[in-house]
Formats: sequence, structure tokens, C-alpha cells
Amino acid sequence: MKLSIDTIIVIKDRNNVEKISVILKSTNPICIDEINIWRCSLNGKFSLLAAKQIDNKTNTLTISSDNDKIFYNSIAIDIPKGCGLTTDTLNIKIGSNTYVYPLRYITVNWYKKKYLDKTLYLAPTEEFKVKSSFPYFRKIINWSGDYQLYTKLIDSSRSIILLLSVFALFFIKNNYVRYDSKAIPPYAYYLLWTLCIIWTIVRTPFHLNELKSGLDPSWITALNWSSNLDYKWGKDIIFTYGPMYWLVKPSVILTPDHISRYFVITLIIYSIVVSFIYKFILLNHKHSAFSSRQITITISILLLFNFELLDYINMCILILLSSLIDKINKLTIIKVISACFLLAIASLVKFSYVAIAISLFILIPVISSRKKFLYSTIYILSYVIFLTGLWLVNDQSITDIYSYIIRGLDIASGYSEAMATPFWDYNTSFFSNLIDLFFLITSISILLIYAWIAYRTFSNNTLRKNLLLCAPLVFLSFKEGFVRFDGGHLVLFYSQLLLVTIFVYYIHISTEYRSSVSNKLVGIAILCLIVVTPYSSFNSNHILLPLRTDKLDEVLKQNKDFIKNNFPISQQTKKIFDQKSRVDIMPWDISTLYAYNANWKPRPVFQSYTVYTEGLSTLNTKWYSSKYAPQYIIYQYKSIDNRYPLYDEPELNLMLLSRYQPVENHNNNYLLLKLQERPLIQNYIELPVKKYTLNSKLSVVSYKGTYTVCSVDAHQTLAGKILNFFYKIPPLSITMFDSLGRPYGEHRLVRKTANENLIISSYVNNLNTYRDLFSHNTPNKISYFKINGNPLFYDPEINIKMVFIKMYNKN
Repeated sequence: MKLSIDTIIVIKDRNNVEKISVILKSTNPICIDEINIWRCSLNGKFSLLAAKQIDNKTNTLTISSDNDKIFYNSIAIDIPKGCGLTTDTLNIKIGSNTYVYPLRYITVNWYKKKYLDKTLYLAPTEEFKVKSSFPYFRKIINWSGDYQLYTKLIDSSRSIILLLSVFALFFIKNNYVRYDSKAIPPYAYYLLWTLCIIWTIVRTPFHLNELKSGLDPSWITALNWSSNLDYKWGKDIIFTYGPMYWLVKPSVILTPDHISRYFVITLIIYSIVVSFIYKFILLNHKHSAFSSRQITITISILLLFNFELLDYINMCILILLSSLIDKINKLTIIKVISACFLLAIASLVKFSYVAIAISLFILIPVISSRKKFLYSTIYILSYVIFLTGLWLVNDQSITDIYSYIIRGLDIASGYSEAMATPFWDYNTSFFSNLIDLFFLITSISILLIYAWIAYRTFSNNTLRKNLLLCAPLVFLSFKEGFVRFDGGHLVLFYSQLLLVTIFVYYIHISTEYRSSVSNKLVGIAILCLIVVTPYSSFNSNHILLPLRTDKLDEVLKQNKDFIKNNFPISQQTKKIFDQKSRVDIMPWDISTLYAYNANWKPRPVFQSYTVYTEGLSTLNTKWYSSKYAPQYIIYQYKSIDNRYPLYDEPELNLMLLSRYQPVENHNNNYLLLKLQERPLIQNYIELPVKKYTLNSKLSVVSYKGTYTVCSVDAHQTLAGKILNFFYKIPPLSITMFDSLGRPYGEHRLVRKTANENLIISSYVNNLNTYRDLFSHNTPNKISYFKINGNPLFYDPEINIKMVFIKMYNKN
């Protein structure tokens, strides 16, 4: 079949898939928890569905995936020997459709597969009768139908057709000429300027995110809830977003006072920023720098697409700082100070802009045509003053700003290695990987074209320095787009690249026109438009919602009820919530606590998967060891990217064994942990550090009633450091084996937290085996393990230190 780039984006975004859950009804409750359900990917790879819920009253097991946006080629079931479940039925629910199979039918009619020494029964894809006009989609059992795909394409094509018609005008006749034959009356400029500002403000994406459960919705909930609770950034909260996150990620859970204030401030900032951008464009036309067709194209792009506030701020900063290159006058100081104000806002919205601010400070002496020291001093002083002032205005403590910067740098240093998705993902189809490769090659080609433009126009000092000015922003957006490579991050890169391309195009046309350069810039802009278009939907309800407090209450109640229905809790847990005992949740689903009005007392790095470094891990562990530690923990056993849940926060997970005790395992959905009045005493026996070769097995010694832990000290090679800085590298992984040499599983390993105490004596695969750890049992004993990595990127020699830990009561 033939697929357009727009169709490819729809496929990558995975919005056209149905949620899958598997329900097993049993007459034998003894081993119902031993049943496993596996997802079969489009390329035949199997992955375990780990989210299990058991209803002991009806002997019903419900299993689903943690990720609702992945394709399934089929479903497989693993039936342990001796369970005797031949009279049971298996219900596979795909969206609104339910397929019922007796287990006797499954064992006879489904494919029999061997995987990890297990016997899996794989359902034929034809069983689910997927309807699609495209053979590729008929292989996806949870495909929601072609209708949504067609609707998405039609909605996307409206803007594309309009923009392409505008671009057609560009090529009709001598459209690169900068002078128009007729002057436009001044009132026309002011009228157009006013209309542009009004329309852009109407489309202002002050989108109040609804309360939802899940990984990303939960960190949005955490940020907004922290504002309501007056938590302090850098001390109580440490994350990639700062205290002005509400400019891009506000939520319905904010108090009415917060919503009103943030809404007004957002509109003011948007008005100022877009006014400046449109004024820059229209004044260049008024001064005969650009033709009417060029102005029409640019304004059409800005009006038709939804850009975030940070996108507009980036373009403003580039325009303001470009005055340092060859247009220094009395207004230059004001422009530099204004750029620093916008940079300070961006730095408190998202920490990564602190790195951009530092990079631009280094570039100021390079791009300034004169008075280099003066403008460098003005820049750094203005930025520091504005950053500090805005920090205080946002009701943050001045003593915490240092911690905000230091911890932010800690997060930035570990993000790329910890969160990078695989270059070639074997859990997705070959076709999907080709799409990834296509976008990567295309993006690198665009960056190479910019390098070619800099070389081709080397004599054009103004253009060359402006390209240098754009470099930090383009590099950051490239890293954000391709480290965590999915539809949303990809669009972030191309939307920012689109505005940068518009800026560079205007600089090029106004200084020295070359058709070869202009054509390439136009081509880059068109490609960016095609990628960004499917994500530029517009909903007027987003604009009106902040103004309707009655509607907000209704939406929030609906959101809470939905979460409660999907995450039922026990009476004991409900009592704890009602008593307002201090509660935290691991690893990430904070929205659940909000839905139940719990008394949330989070660790500083409030989601386990974001603990990228040893420093962040130590911070959380110390907080849990303090008097502010939560009295109860809602513990769910799950992680992301095939990580081993116990290794997301290794030191904290080990500490929980001595300070907390399991109270209840509610339907295998969560384990309720309670803080002990007296922590267990720990005795350590450390073995000497041992040199170990990457990709080879190492034996594990364990003793009854003792935890064996290890620390893995691995280092990147020079090639690994370089590639990790500019792009990403394949992560380390760990494979654990039983006494017969059979692998329990292979899991991703975060290198910068692997040098903590990793529990290596037992393999934990669910909440039951995790609970056994508290009783000092060693379920699923590990006899060997292996650290896997590419020696091109990691030093083949690593250091391993084994430690034996015995925990006991003082009495």
C-alpha cells in the first residue's frame, strides 16, 4: 500500500488503536495468578502484560498492558502445568468487542510456541476479523478502523491544501523580488496587525489538562497539585519543569484563583510576544524588505498552526538578539534586556532553557559586532536579575534557586542515557522502524543543509552569525525530538525548526539573496509544515473552559469518577485516605491519589523513572528516611521501557524493606505499605570489588534470610560520550538466570543508578514475589546475571561489588 508522510505520522502516534484487556474466569483459584498473558508484536516479539487484577470473590483475573497505544499482532497465553484449568474461559476484550474462548478450544486450535522455556498458545490473527482496506492494518488486532485514519487525513489535508495554494502563489512570477509595485496604506498594516494578534490570542493554547491517570498525565497533576499545596521547587519538587510550568501545562485541578491569575498572565505574555513577531514581519514589508506574497505565506503559517508559548518566545529571542550582529543602536540594550526577560521566563517553565541561556552567553562575544564586553555583562546581569525576580514572584524561596539549578543539571546529565528509546526497536514492526529511520535521516539531512548554507554564504557575516545564534535552540529541539522518539517529541522538533527556518529565511532575504539557498529553506519549511499539520487541531472549548468555573467543577468530578472506576481501592485504603495520613505512590500514578483526595506527601523526584542519577536517588532515599516520610505507600510493580522496577530507585527500594511492612495486596493491583515505628537494623558484609567483563556471566551467592546486593560501576568510552551528547547510545541491560541457566528476563539498566545497591538475590516479577522479600524469603533465586552492552560505547571492563545485608529487629 502507498502511505503519505501524514499517514505515517498517524501510525507513529498510535491514536488509532483500541485498548486490550484479557479476563480469565476460573473454577480453580489456586493458581490463577500463575497464568500469564503475552503480547505478540507485529514482528513476532513477545512481551509480558504485567498489570494484573484479581477478584477473589469471583475467581477472575484481569490482565492489561501498561501502554494503551501499542499495536498487537496477537495474544498468547501461558498455562503452567498442573493447574487443571481446562474448564475455564478466556475473554479477550478489544475496545467494545469481546471474544470468548474456552481453554480447551485454545489448547487445540491456537498455535503452540516455545518462548523462554515456556509453552505459549498464540491466537491466530484471523480469529479477531480485523476490518481494514489496507493489508498492513489487518495484521493489527486492536486496529480501531480506517474511519479515524481517514478523518485524521481529511482534517490534516485542509491546512495542507490551503498552505500549498499559498506556496503556489510564491512560484507564479518573480516572487523573490523584495519590492512591490504598489504601496499599502498605513492603516492596512495596523488593521492586519490587530487582526493577527486577536486571532492568535483566540487560539492561545491555555489548554487546561484534564485529570487523567497514567504516566504523563500524572506528572502534570503533580506539578499543578504542588502549586495548590504551596510546595517549593528545588526543595519539595524536582522535575524538568519549573514553577512557571502553568504557562504550558495548566490543569483543571488548579484552584480558581490560580486559574484566573495564570490565564490573565498567559494572555498578556502571548499578546506581547505575538505582537512583536507580527510587527517584525509587517515592518519589514512596510520598509520594502519583503514582498506581499512572502508576508502572506508567513502570516498564514503563524495563523493556521498551534505553536506553544515557548515556540513564540524562541522566535522572539532570536529576533531580539540578532540586533547585536550588525544593527547596534540605542535600542540594542533594550532588546538584549528584553531577550533576557523572555529567557528567564522560559527557564522557569522548562529547565532545559537554562542550558540555552548559558550557551547564548558564550555566543554573545562571538556574534556581537562591537562592545562585546558591555553586552556580555548586560546579558548575564539581566538574566540573573530576571530569573531571581521571577523566582520570587512565583512565591519560591530564594535559598532554593541554587538547588533548582543544581538538581536540574543533574536531571539533564542523566536524561539522554536513561530515557533514550532504541535506535531499532525489536518490539515494533519492521515498517515502523523504517519510519523512524526515515525521520532521523531526514532531520539529519536538514541539519546538514543548514551547515551547507553557512558554508555557502560564509561571506555573509550577518547570516552566518544568525545561524550560529540558532544553533543552541536547534540542538536542544533535536535532542528532545529524537532521544525520546515518538509523535509528540517529533512535532516539538519540527515546530521549532519551522519558526527557526522562517527567521533564517527573512535574515537571508534581507541581506543577500541567493535562489539556491532560498529554495532549500522553502523546502525545509514545507517539510516541517507537513509534519506539524496533523497536530494543529483547534478546539474552542479549550479557550472557554478557564472562564467557566461551574464547568470546571463538572469536568473535574467526571475525571475523578473515571479514575476511581478504573482504580478501585480497598476499604482499608479508603480509610487511610479519609484519615488524611501521609501517603505517596510508586512508581508514578499521582492522579489516583488526587482522585481520592489523599494527603499526598511526595518524595522530591516524584516519579521513579525520572530518577536518572545517583544524586537524585540519594535525595529520595534521604527524604524517606526523614520524619517527613509518608506513613503509607501505594506500591505498584511496573516500570517503563522494559526496566526492572526494583532498579528504578535501587537504594530506596532496598530501604523500604527495613522501614516499611506490607499491609495488603489489593487484587494484585497495588501493595499497601505501612511505615514501621522501629526500622529494622541492617548488618552489611562487603566483598572486595571484582573486575568483570561486559557481556559475560557472574555468579551470585545468597544465604537464607539475607539480601545479596551488588553495585555496577560502568563507564562510557570516548565514542559513547560523544554520541550520547549529540544523539543517544544503546542502553545497558541486565539478564538474570536461575540455577539451571534459564533466563528470568532481560531488562534495561540505567547506568548512573546501577552503582547503588541492586537487589540481585531474587527475581521479582509481580507484587506477590515483591511481598515475599519483606519476609526475607528469596523467591525466584538468581544464580547468575549478565550485564549486556556494546563495547564500542561502554568500557568492556566494569567493577562489581557484592554486599550481603541482613535485617532484623533490635529485640
